[in-house]
Amino acid sequence: MSSIIKYNTSMNNNIKKQYNNFSDTYSENINYDNVSKNNFFKQLPNLMNKKVLDVGCGDGSVLLEISKKGAIVYGIEPGEEFVKNAKELNPTAIIKEGVAESIPFSDEMFDVVISTWALQTCTDLSKALLECARVLKKDGIFILLTKHPMQQYFGKIREYGENVNYFE
Repeated sequence: MSSIIKYNTSMNNNIKKQYNNFSDTYSENINYDNVSKNNFFKQLPNLMNKKVLDVGCGDGSVLLEISKKGAIVYGIEPGEEFVKNAKELNPTAIIKEGVAESIPFSDEMFDVVISTWALQTCTDLSKALLECARVLKKDGIFILLTKHPMQQYFGKIREYGENVNYFE
């Protein structure tokens, strides 16, 4: 696949701010979602020496699970606090600040691209999916776990209270 989308090294400051604002509480509050996610990733086949990219890697917990299966792990995340936390949890991983709409890696680089609970928050889902396809090898595997928007909204209410705006 030719690189029709060039990745952008400068990110929207509002996106960075949004993700940095909840990086402290993310790991503590994600347990509800982790049950199904962890069960799914534990069932994956052997990933020995496969290059795996986690788009929206959060605190790096999925990268840690994937690395236990022998994968060479990479991640992107919009907020520098999440990137810092993910690198602490996965010191050998290559984790960069970035967004799904502009993935900062080369064409056809990964055997597997995964995204859990992240792509539904993209500003341009079509562009994000094209980027995932661009960095995925020809016979690669794309794994997407997503939430219904209402589930995400109720999670925000649970975390921040009833005055939360659905669209923010």
